[in-house]
Amino acid sequence: MKEFNEKTKKFDFTCDICGKKRSYKTDIQRSTCLGCARYPTVTHPAPELWVRQCPICGDHIRHHTMVSVQYYESKKSPCKKCSFLRKNPGIKINNDGMAVRQCPECGADILHGNPSTAVVANRAGILCRACAIKKKNIRLLNERNLKYRASGITHVGAKNYEIVCPMCKKQKITYVSSSRALIALHTGVICKYCVREENKKQYNNPKEIWRTITAYDRYEVSNMGRVRTKNELNLILPQKAGKYPYCYMAVSLWADAGYSQIYIHRLVMNAFCKKTKKNKQMSARHNHVIHRDGDYSNNILSNLTWRSSD
Repeated sequence: MKEFNEKTKKFDFTCDICGKKRSYKTDIQRSTCLGCARYPTVTHPAPELWVRQCPICGDHIRHHTMVSVQYYESKKSPCKKCSFLRKNPGIKINNDGMAVRQCPECGADILHGNPSTAVVANRAGILCRACAIKKKNIRLLNERNLKYRASGITHVGAKNYEIVCPMCKKQKITYVSSSRALIALHTGVICKYCVREENKKQYNNPKEIWRTITAYDRYEVSNMGRVRTKNELNLILPQKAGKYPYCYMAVSLWADAGYSQIYIHRLVMNAFCKKTKKNKQMSARHNHVIHRDGDYSNNILSNLTWRSSD
């Protein structure tokens, strides 16, 4: 409805598109204002905002004045989202409004709530969480390997540590813990092949006497504290009978019932120094064998003696 205002001497009417009240000196023959008639594609849902479409994505862009609409539409400037994506081609924005970039290592999508943080992370080449943890573990593993290699220990697998035999310098000895490998490295532990070679060199020792074990006829024991097979003359490697550092040395011998673990000092004393009735020092009460020097690995006959249980 057009109404003539006598005070202002103008015709007042309401625009059908924008809903704003306009006033003109002459009686125009249309129901829209001049701005809506000149730019029909530009709309404004509220009297305070003008809306235009983005030339790239088609989203609505709001402006406070019609002059800004005319200026940005003449330059065909896109919305903030499209201009941001044009400046940063490696970043995308999803439907939730979060910035998405790809990990430079594995190519996985990384979400950022703030697009500016995504730009900074993309320029810095920051990896995703999984790749960062993997890279950190590899770095720590390499530092640990360098530390072990400096001391002569090689880290193999998850919990295995290897040292090179100091005698042959070919065979590798594997340990479960790094502390055991370090102790073996400092004490000069050799591999089992070198142990066998060293034992074979001492076969022709004239001071060594071999006797057959009564309960195990397939094996022989010597006064030097060594055990071997009777037919093939293969030395049997002694082992500790427990997990503690001060344990007796024992060997596994085969009988008809199966394998059994027997102390070496018992075999030596039963073969070379049996308890008889003639010897008063070896009565029934003397049923304990002790090491004179306190070294349980030294099972030579001269280092062993019977003691009573009292």
